[in-house]
Amino acid sequence: MIVADASLIACLLLPVADRTANELAVRVRALDASWVAAPIWRLEFLNAAAGYLRRGLISAESLMDAYNLAARAVASFRPSYGAVAELLAQSTCTAYDLAYVQVARETGAPLVTFDREILNEFPGTATHPEVLLAGQV
Repeated sequence: MIVADASLIACLLLPVADRTANELAVRVRALDASWVAAPIWRLEFLNAAAGYLRRGLISAESLMDAYNLAARAVASFRPSYGAVAELLAQSTCTAYDLAYVQVARETGAPLVTFDREILNEFPGTATHPEVLLAGQV
């Protein structure tokens, strides 16, 4: 099992410009298909997808197809929001990002993300997809 944040989920299912990120997300999914995420992933995913929709890169139907596929592929795990609040005092990350960190802490699974701030602030909890795929986790 891995904890996926919205950046990883979006790179898996949206037409991201960074083909390398898409390929890494696909490889992570092939390595471990059991993905969990903080419930906020749904809104963050839709927010990312909205950018593609508004630029005419995807249709509303394609957006909903991607969302529905993601909803079937990713289990939501509600973290302790009290613990997230405690993390706010130790970090400059957003509460949204810290929800993923807390899910990783509660499940014992690595948080796989492209988010540099999370990677820098939580190196023992978060890992970049390349590091996971290299077996260094």
